[in-house]
Amino acid sequence: MREVKYIPECTLEVEGLKRAPMVGYVLISAPSHQERLRYLSKSKMKHGETGDQVQMAMDNLEAMAVLVDILKDHVKSVELLKDDGIKISTYEDMIYDPDCESVITELSIALVNGFRPSKK
Repeated sequence: MREVKYIPECTLEVEGLKRAPMVGYVLISAPSHQERLRYLSKSKMKHGETGDQVQMAMDNLEAMAVLVDILKDHVKSVELLKDDGIKISTYEDMIYDPDCESVITELSIALVNGFRPSKK
């Protein structure tokens, strides 16, 4: 597996804010194409119109929980510092801190979409 230094969107400067709500990165062991396909299948993530948007949303919440569980095996290290001075340094720190929900969601979605290089 290839390691990627992932900088979550919430750590980037946003116009109008003095500073981002947190700074830092998460070191991830990026999954291969085959692993991403298996994770997508295992999560049973649903796409498109089903006619029942509430049911699709509920199904996708469970699918996201499956991906968050899978994420644990891919997180190698965490170096995040919240704007209140609290340091997030483990996967467990992230999953129990509500301020990290966007980071967890972003990383979990990237598990199936892939970690693409960027200029971040």
